[in-house]
Amino acid sequence: MGESQRHWTKRLLARTVRGEPAGARAETPEAPAGAAVPEPRAPGAAVPDIPDAAAPQGPSSWPPGAADLLTELLGRFNALLPAAARGDLLQRMDAAAGPYTVKDPGFRLDVPRLDTPRAHFRAIVGAVEARPDPAAGLVALRTALRDGHPDAGALPWLELTVLGLTGTAPLPPATALDLVRALYEIPDLPAPDLLVHHIPYGARGTGMLSGRETLPEILVRLSDRRGGSDASALLRFLHDVAQDRTLTAYPRLSALRTLLTSPAATHAGARATARRENEREKLIVQIRVEAVDAEHVEDEQYRLWGAYYRQPADGGPMVRMRSLEPSEPFCRSELTEAGSARMSGWAQLARDVRGASGGVRVEFLLPTTLLGHCAELWSAGPSRTPLGHNHPVVVRSLERYSDNWLDPEPWRQRWHHLCQDAPYPDRPEHPEHPEHPEHPDALDRIAWPPLDDKPVADLTEWLSRDPGLACLGLSVPYDLLSARVRAAVRDALFMEGVPVMVWRRDPGDHRDLVAALRRHSPKRLLDLPETVHLCRKHGRAAGETDVRNNITLLWDDPDCVDADQDMPFMGMA
Repeated sequence: MGESQRHWTKRLLARTVRGEPAGARAETPEAPAGAAVPEPRAPGAAVPDIPDAAAPQGPSSWPPGAADLLTELLGRFNALLPAAARGDLLQRMDAAAGPYTVKDPGFRLDVPRLDTPRAHFRAIVGAVEARPDPAAGLVALRTALRDGHPDAGALPWLELTVLGLTGTAPLPPATALDLVRALYEIPDLPAPDLLVHHIPYGARGTGMLSGRETLPEILVRLSDRRGGSDASALLRFLHDVAQDRTLTAYPRLSALRTLLTSPAATHAGARATARRENEREKLIVQIRVEAVDAEHVEDEQYRLWGAYYRQPADGGPMVRMRSLEPSEPFCRSELTEAGSARMSGWAQLARDVRGASGGVRVEFLLPTTLLGHCAELWSAGPSRTPLGHNHPVVVRSLERYSDNWLDPEPWRQRWHHLCQDAPYPDRPEHPEHPEHPEHPDALDRIAWPPLDDKPVADLTEWLSRDPGLACLGLSVPYDLLSARVRAAVRDALFMEGVPVMVWRRDPGDHRDLVAALRRHSPKRLLDLPETVHLCRKHGRAAGETDVRNNITLLWDDPDCVDADQDMPFMGMA
């Protein structure tokens, strides 16, 4: 049989496999002169194996063993064992590959139908590998299996393999396949509830995870980078799982631990670490305390809810991660105890706090009547350690946060001035270094106006003369302000847009507060949340009367405002 005859015969046999009549003239190519036309076969009859039908026409770009792995994984789809199901798979691949084969609308793989499932799977894989564009064939295979067999246990393992071979995964193809080999044959892999807290906080592709995903399903989400090369989230997850000795599967994960120390994985991890240092994000937790009763009710009631977000380490707009369910109302006298208990019940928040690589800031959105509340004393874990000893804790004005009718321009302008305060250089001889005798202290930018009973207009005029002023110090505790001065402070917040205020909650000299902050050498006012946190942490054993345990920082970042936070739950309007 000549070459043209053999090629024509293969195409006709392939069409017959797909259920097309052997004598369909409109679709059947013309036979070369003298060619023997194969006899039509009865349905279900085997097609003789054609050894070169699926052989690659040139050197394969796949890593060694890739075709065998794909063949093995296809064999784990029990629903594909019947011949008719394998024919349906080829038809689905043909339909799925349309967008990738514009110049060749006849994508149909030249695959003979074989009685033995494994031989047939090997022929399908070989035909994909032999194509000029094997990536298109792999994508078509993945799409066909997702459409036809979405619940198959082998599907995510095959998807991982496809992602590695097409270059979509952030690991080199050979390493991506080694990852599948290291895991897919392990029986009794960790259950979803044991894996969810290892998922890196804020990793792209994980926002819609429900917490019920299996290990390979999570790996697919972390690997589907669509051309991206950032392996940080995937490697962090794998490392945490491999080193978790509480998992009953820990002894069986030795191959994974070995793989993570390989040169390829180490190189990818080093690149990911460098990139992660430049792309770290803060976790912003916003706890919202709202009054249920009218003002001036004795021991009024409040409810607690909120949300948390991720924000670039250098500031900027934040992105909501999850909303936090509201609590039942509780009395003001129970605020710290009841609030701490409610926070302890937010299990997903606790897991995301644990995984936050760029730090955590807890923001309490408080009504005017509660701005003097010692929110940093709340706790949210079994150790009952105060939040302020572990993370920066600040308060915010709930009214300014939620009032969309306030003019935000003064607020943003003053915040912009705060952000322009650049950190000092590291060279001691530089005049802006803190050890230089002429160094301008960042804390000198805190303005301490006289807080007597002068009219509100006096403070307003004083502020309007300095539109660059961003931080206001209160020399009198907020809760001890007279009604007239408190009105002036409210005006400074709502009308003048002052974004930051700081005060000590106990009566005392504000210069002691400044001295306590200065011990931690803040480079700029933007460092105040961390500086106050260090004061609280270092003063935790000094007693309640120590100034370090009586600092309140009001920190209103206009970029950390969620305009939709008022309607986070279904049914609210």
